Amino acid sequence: MGKLWELSDEVLLPDLPPPYTISERNLWGSRVRNKRYIGFLQASPRAKPDPVAAEFAADPRRKVFWQVSGPPKTRGPFLEKALEVSRKLSDRFAIVVTAGDPTAGSAPKEIAGGWRMGWCREPAAFFSACDVVVSRAGHGTISQAIMASKPSLLVPIPRQSEQEGNADKAERLGVSTRVGQDELSPETALEKLEELLRGGAAERAARLGEYASRFNAAEDIYGTLAATAG
Repeated sequence: MGKLWELSDEVLLPDLPPPYTISERNLWGSRVRNKRYIGFLQASPRAKPDPVAAEFAADPRRKVFWQVSGPPKTRGPFLEKALEVSRKLSDRFAIVVTAGDPTAGSAPKEIAGGWRMGWCREPAAFFSACDVVVSRAGHGTISQAIMASKPSLLVPIPRQSEQEGNADKAERLGVSTRVGQDELSPETALEKLEELLRGGAAERAARLGEYASRFNAAEDIYGTLAATAG
């Protein structure tokens, strides 16, 4: 990839500039000079309202959006953890769990503590409605949480170095805390969620989210391509 970058007239990086770069472990070692940070790439929000998201937002309990993602082999154990936590902590939190399966339906099913859906078609609505996100540590999910100004509990895919690096940086920025999948239990989840909700992470996430919102990656990409073509 580095060789391709060296042949490029300009390299646009969909991340925040230093010192806020989430994927610094992958990007900061590059010696390519013509690179530019353009902020996070985000999907355009859909206009159609989501009734489950509205009901979730109105729930008086503190709200957790638990987004399972990744390869099928790693989704199963993480989903099991999510459902166990939702069941055990239903008196403290309203939890929406999305199983991250694009082949599954999006119809919500009520579970102890909240709702479960195979695939979430309107994740932006749930990022907006929740108080805290629980997810893997992929760059896209972390960027969604930051853009929504939400703190996050990150559970990297075991032995996945990119996610480990992302989680480490988000934790150092003070907007996330991380926990290993083997350590995750209702007890550790409660401890980490309480820590995030009362320890200033929400305020730091709001400030970082405001900074991230100043960028428009799609517009920057379009403008760069148009200038190159013209």
